[in-house]
Amino acid sequence: MEALKLHQNKHSVQSYFEIDAAAELRCEYFDGEIVAIAGLSLRHNEISGNVFTDLHGQIRKKAKGCKTFISDARLQIAEKNSCYYPDVMVACNPTDLANNRNIENPTLVVEVLSESTQSADLTTKLSVYMQIPNLQYYMIVSQIDTLVLLYERQQEFLALHIYDELSQEIKLTHLGVNLSLSGIYA
Repeated sequence: MEALKLHQNKHSVQSYFEIDAAAELRCEYFDGEIVAIAGLSLRHNEISGNVFTDLHGQIRKKAKGCKTFISDARLQIAEKNSCYYPDVMVACNPTDLANNRNIENPTLVVEVLSESTQSADLTTKLSVYMQIPNLQYYMIVSQIDTLVLLYERQQEFLALHIYDELSQEIKLTHLGVNLSLSGIYA
């Protein structure tokens, strides 16, 4: 995705919600700064769709009480004064599922790397996302190489799992589902 600063001034989260609702492009928000997000590649869209489709089918069967969301669901992290639109999310928190617009406590967040957002996805978003108490997994998927980075919360630390072969399977044990790299990159 291509990121461009929409406004130069610092904004409140309420101001961001109003701007985002009226904007033709999706906007993300980090500590008062609003950034418009545009320009998804077809490959980015295809990979996001593959992850969503595989997760959605399995979540409906195996993870009762959870739902899968694709890129138009907004993630709000109030403690970090931030709002993002991840490519895919899984939410299991009843409060999130009753909310009509924002997810605040997802179990899984997936970002497909783009040239313009790669740095933020690997640094800022990693730091911000891992502050979410219920988040068990942050998955980063390359659209250029066969490469998936999975950060998994394990008690007091984060475990990083690296998947780089099409024959590998990603086990999301907290959700009871698996994703194959061959399916992600189909």
